[in-house]
Amino acid sequence: MSNMTQFRTIISNEVDEKDWNNLLLKSPYSNAFQAATFFKPDKSSYDAKQIFIKVLDTSDNVVGQLSGVIHFKEHRKILNPVSKYIFDKLNLGSTFTWKGGPIIHDPDNHDFICYEIFNSINKLCFEHKIEKIKGTTPPLDTNFSEKSFLNTNFLVTPWKDHIIELPKNSDSFLLSLSKTIRYDIRKGEKNNLTFEIAKTVDDLNDFAMLKFKNRGENPEEIIEHGKNGIEATWKILYKNGLRILFLAKHNGEIACGINAILFNKILYQTTVVNSPKKHLQAGSFLTWNFIRWAIENECSYVDLSGANPNPSSNKEKQIDFYKSKWGGKEYKMYHLIKMISKKRSKFGSLLKRL
Repeated sequence: MSNMTQFRTIISNEVDEKDWNNLLLKSPYSNAFQAATFFKPDKSSYDAKQIFIKVLDTSDNVVGQLSGVIHFKEHRKILNPVSKYIFDKLNLGSTFTWKGGPIIHDPDNHDFICYEIFNSINKLCFEHKIEKIKGTTPPLDTNFSEKSFLNTNFLVTPWKDHIIELPKNSDSFLLSLSKTIRYDIRKGEKNNLTFEIAKTVDDLNDFAMLKFKNRGENPEEIIEHGKNGIEATWKILYKNGLRILFLAKHNGEIACGINAILFNKILYQTTVVNSPKKHLQAGSFLTWNFIRWAIENECSYVDLSGANPNPSSNKEKQIDFYKSKWGGKEYKMYHLIKMISKKRSKFGSLLKRL
């Protein structure tokens, strides 16, 4: 790592949002996860701290960027009141999280700059007594490989994204799809499904209700617990177009929803929720309209997000198969985890099971 002497790192909690985003836009694979405001709702709702890391070369050019967030304690809903009391009292569940980064502007020194960023995260988390670090890499940056994480002590899990490079014309894209998919899309249209983009926070709440209900959880309680976060996310991200909620509705009710983020002409699917009414073919109908919207709004890519390259269940196989049907290309990316305080983390895991 002798090349490290030519770089220096700046860590801050605030940046000029426009300057940060303009730097990101110099890279073809920068994404909404790394935008300056992506973690801003966490800061306002969960007393979290945004972290911005820049790596500069000897000429003070920014050669690497990463945006993340520190949650100093568990912020998700803990149903057992005794466990919640202990979590709050001991500040258990602290994490440093980032997604879709780092963004490297100097490919010749890619792994050196990554090491500098990961080393800075490590020092920061030790200083703040953070239990766990977790992150993901940007799939369009093909310079990442297993050797990018040498000497970092991360648990590295290879993953993959299905990414569609979009044509200029939506009709040509539709014709490139299989007859089966086109049939499913027409069936959704005949079932009187409507394509909508969420216009109010009520749509977001309805989407969340369906998501948590499908998981067998108590949606009302979870949404009430996260109400401030939902409202902040709507105000900061949805109203400014960094997040977009795409919906297929039937008789005014959500039949399918795709939660997405948009930046740098990359439309990234983060969450998909389906109603139990599978016969409506809302999934194919909405995926097609989601992609068509991206084409008509001059996006370069649609990222259908991750799949396990080594699926361990039928559900994972089905997810991978569905995403593969839309004509995208597979890009390798990585999930990274590091446990810094294993004892505190293990104790917290035991409390959650009570």
